[in-house]
Amino acid sequence: MRQAQRDAKLYGSRTILIDGVIPEVGCGSPLLNDSWMSKESFFNKNYQDVEIIISSPDECAKLFFKKNRLKTNYLHIDGDHSQEQVENDLSCFLPLMDADSFLTNIVTGK
Repeated sequence: MRQAQRDAKLYGSRTILIDGVIPEVGCGSPLLNDSWMSKESFFNKNYQDVEIIISSPDECAKLFFKKNRLKTNYLHIDGDHSQEQVENDLSCFLPLMDADSFLTNIVTGK
């Protein structure tokens, strides 16, 4: 997403990545030494301007987006890949989206 913003010359745009850091759901943790958050990672070397918030989507929506009166015009929900979590994330962020916003998600069914 950040690279697309750069390529489109969307100056002043922001990319905010929210990660709940819940390794018990099997998705890993950005805090591990060999993760995308390590100093040597491709992500960390090339996308230092991505804002990272370690928080649950519920808390982030309330304590960061609503508190700072932020809206989003593109939301990608990845979460723990469950239908329940996608629905929860959507309920948190849908009120923070305009009618012309974009939404993508990843759901793996069981």
